[in-house]
Amino acid sequence: MIVHQDAIPDRLTAGALEWLVGYCQSWETVNQAIEALSNSVLEPEMWRLLARRPFINLITQRFTAIFSGMLDYSTDNLHLKDKSQIKQAALYGRALVNLTKYQGLESTDFPNKSQITAIERGLSLVSFNTVDINMATQGIVSLSAWYSLTNRSNQTEKKWEDMLHQLVKALLTPFTAGVASSELVDLPSSQPLFSQLRSSDATLDPYVKSPLPFLEGRRTKADDSRQRNKNREHSIFSTFDREESPRNLPSATMSADDNPNEARGTLEREELSRRLLTLTVEISHWKWDANQDRTLHSLLELFCSDLIHGSGREELSAAFAVFAMLFNSYPNICDDDMPNVEAQDEMLALYVKHKTDKVGYDNDHVPTKLYEAKQRLWRARYAAEICTTQPKYLKKHSDSLLLLGIGGLLDSFAVLGFSRPASDVAKIVADGLDKIPASALSSPMNIPYILPTSFDVRVYILDVITRALNPSPFEDPTGGLKDDSKAKLLRCISKKRLWANFGHQLMLPVAQLLHSSNDVQLQIQCLDGLDECCERHSSCSTQESGTVQGSELWHTLFAFNIPYRVLQLIKDSNNDQLRSKALNTFFSITSNIQDPKLISAQIIGVIRKVCIADLLGTLVEIVVGEWEHGHDMLVWKQAIELFSHELGQADKNGDEEMRSNLREFCDKHHDTPRFNLIVLSLRQGMGN
Repeated sequence: MIVHQDAIPDRLTAGALEWLVGYCQSWETVNQAIEALSNSVLEPEMWRLLARRPFINLITQRFTAIFSGMLDYSTDNLHLKDKSQIKQAALYGRALVNLTKYQGLESTDFPNKSQITAIERGLSLVSFNTVDINMATQGIVSLSAWYSLTNRSNQTEKKWEDMLHQLVKALLTPFTAGVASSELVDLPSSQPLFSQLRSSDATLDPYVKSPLPFLEGRRTKADDSRQRNKNREHSIFSTFDREESPRNLPSATMSADDNPNEARGTLEREELSRRLLTLTVEISHWKWDANQDRTLHSLLELFCSDLIHGSGREELSAAFAVFAMLFNSYPNICDDDMPNVEAQDEMLALYVKHKTDKVGYDNDHVPTKLYEAKQRLWRARYAAEICTTQPKYLKKHSDSLLLLGIGGLLDSFAVLGFSRPASDVAKIVADGLDKIPASALSSPMNIPYILPTSFDVRVYILDVITRALNPSPFEDPTGGLKDDSKAKLLRCISKKRLWANFGHQLMLPVAQLLHSSNDVQLQIQCLDGLDECCERHSSCSTQESGTVQGSELWHTLFAFNIPYRVLQLIKDSNNDQLRSKALNTFFSITSNIQDPKLISAQIIGVIRKVCIADLLGTLVEIVVGEWEHGHDMLVWKQAIELFSHELGQADKNGDEEMRSNLREFCDKHHDTPRFNLIVLSLRQGMGN
């Protein structure tokens, strides 16, 4: 007989589960029920019915019994060696945590502190076993949740540090190592509680027996296979799709006969999501007295990995953002910054909850530095809870969170004292930018409920990159980015078309890099950015005549001596690509001069510098179209004529070096085609 879930109340299902766990003789069936509890995200009513003291005590007894009395004493020097024991403990531990965290530890009325400590010890034994890294990570996930339930009163700096290190190690380890394709996939999924109850021919016994699989004889693989087939035929459960699973994926517990590749892929994605969300929570509970070098090294190794390119990018974005909030100060959010959107009761409730927690140290008597540190810690924990409990929010704002995270990492890199080179951080930032669509960067990016609505993450990341490209002269230059790393960042900026909206923000550091660096690739990236910026402003000026940005851009470029530097590169560089880029930039700058009739002192000043630096020949070659570029150079022709006129009015004994270079230029090119008029004009201006 099959009874569908929509035909029975949740109370009946809850009662059936309690009865199965308490009285069923078949441990295969009991384990299926426990697995349903450990992997499910149930409706609140179901959790309310299940999360009662008698049932939680029953699961607690089953969990502690697995360890045969070991939990009554310190387990610091103990290690689990039996894989079946570890798997059983991981399964019951997760079910126990799921039941307890629904109503909170106080509501479940645990009888004594020793039992709470025993559960922590059991979860720790699973977490730090050396037999199975996947089971260890399941233990870490449960242990993290248990520490949160107990207000982390027993989590020392060493325990936190070891947990974080173990979690990072697991995230960098393939999930399915050692799992044969013919075996049932054992990694837990976030599948829902099974929705159908069937009749089972399992023999029932009214007595509770000890679930110690490691005391039983080991079965052969053939026995396991026959048992799985029997379970599939007579299972008391069957699955239904869940709309709100962590990654909106179907149930993943299946045998190899039911598309094992898809099952394994689903399990890996779901388990990766859980691990990364746990990492986010643990980062938010940063222990400042722990070994910072070891912890930071582990995290940077993780951030440098390829995880950002995989299915866990959203969850990793949350970890990045929370890390950034710990080490950087951001504007405070206030009630007016709360979005006025309906159906956001949960988000507002989280804000009110954390705002209440914040009041405890938000007063005038706290020293400024301590106040800022507490603010950062408050925001990190608040953001972590939002990101780990609101999957829709995380999915919607993952790009903004990632941008904030990589920006915060780059901004705090120098002061954190990472042992790895700065190029690794530049790679992390470049990879992060690469994963964000250019379309997302075309409009303001906010992180509502966490940062003020006026805080545009795009502006922030550009500010950080600007400081990295042009660090303060008071900073240690050995800890900054090298030219190749700067080129990598500028390449990402150009790729994402950020110059279009933020060229004015990047202009100064790029101009300084163009003048100071001899690295060809960095020079090319600087020229690409300037060219893109000019193109954007030229387009704006055409569409909106007289706009401030379009009319003033060329003044800014001239003030930074960009035309002069570009002419230097055209003349002196042996790299054809660099010379071509420089020439295009010169044309782009010229196209932004709005009115050729208004020749300003800036253009005349550039021509003076060009003459002194012996670059006039290069300029004239461009102006007279020697390279057949097809661009209108009228403004430069008029500027040279005006310059010649000023030469006649100026003191002939002044600027002797410039006049000497001009005479040499005229003597060299008096017979050069197309140069005649310019040479004649210059000679008349000099009076010879």
